[in-house]
Amino acid sequence: MGKNVFIVFAHPERNSLNGCLLDVLVDQLTSQGDHVKVSDLYRMNWKSEVDIADFPAYPADQKFNPELASKNHTANGSLTKDVVEEQQKLLWADTILFVFPIWWFNLPAILKGYIDRVFSNGFAYNYSEHPELSDPQVLKTKTVSGRNASLVVTLGGSPENAYKPGNPGDPNEVVSKLLSATLTSLEYSGINVIDPLYLYDANTQSEAKVKEFQTQARKFASDLPN
Repeated sequence: MGKNVFIVFAHPERNSLNGCLLDVLVDQLTSQGDHVKVSDLYRMNWKSEVDIADFPAYPADQKFNPELASKNHTANGSLTKDVVEEQQKLLWADTILFVFPIWWFNLPAILKGYIDRVFSNGFAYNYSEHPELSDPQVLKTKTVSGRNASLVVTLGGSPENAYKPGNPGDPNEVVSKLLSATLTSLEYSGINVIDPLYLYDANTQSEAKVKEFQTQARKFASDLPN
């Protein structure tokens, strides 16, 4: 019986290297018996900013507190439909993959906004203004805790030059430091983070280079734990 894999895709051009990698991942996963769902954030016109529109039941006469609004709306089931649908995909998944390019040494804003909105208080973590009232069992029974996740990331520069100024050592470790907030957010949510796949020199899209990336992505998908 195959595993459930949910892929969050964050690139504005479907006919791109990232789109090609998405196709390879889906093909490999389905060919080995896994079940795949994809959220293409740009095609979905995903709303990336957190604002009061996310919380329709929030009292109009109260100062807006996004974190507590998130907790209350998660608890009473009044989060917006788009957020709830994505949370259901996360709960369905055994493994979650995020596929995206590095822009300005970070993930695209649309993906950051996805995490901000979907990984809500009371769903992906449990925080209260009164810590003694926070129930640790919530994290075990109602969230993404215990799932696997990883990143498939394209980078325009080379590992030797673009991401190591003053940072000797493994270039993958340097990139993981750039993405440390994202990786930490996943771990904080109780998710087991698998070593990401970082693909360098993505701007050099020769036929040979693309085939190399496809081979790496296929192996990455085949090596994902069940």
